[in-house]
Amino acid sequence: YLFGSFEPDCNPFSYLKGSVRATRFGGHNYSNSQRFIERKIRKLQNRKKWNIWHYYTLGKMTHYLADAFTFPHNTHYTDTMLAHHQYETDLRTYLAEYLENRSLRRKAFRADVADDLKELHDFYMQSVADQGMDVQYILEAVALLMAGCRPKWN
Repeated sequence: YLFGSFEPDCNPFSYLKGSVRATRFGGHNYSNSQRFIERKIRKLQNRKKWNIWHYYTLGKMTHYLADAFTFPHNTHYTDTMLAHHQYETDLRTYLAEYLENRSLRRKAFRADVADDLKELHDFYMQSVADQGMDVQYILEAVALLMAGCRPKWN
């Protein structure tokens, strides 16, 4: 899981994701990664038992989802890559401080998580971008993902 959660930033080919269909070299933008996320959700939901590859995939999906709810990874962001990097650096600090004083609750299982995530992103795109808002949406999106993608132990 952990390796999957940071692997997309280390893999230069991940920036090509969706280049033909959506934004060229915008692989971590939501418009480019949305199909990947939806397809992987369906695959993981249909698995009874998970192996290391499935947890790696879940980590990767978490990465792309967090990016989807990060201002520089969306179509309305027009600033430089340097500003993008600084925004994400500041966001990591903000998130760490935010989580120090909060506890997260587990959501009940949801089969319709892909639709819920798309709807959540539609709301996000109507909001004014800032780090506080990004953190709220990232935490909600990841909670939804975890509620919809769990191995079936029965």
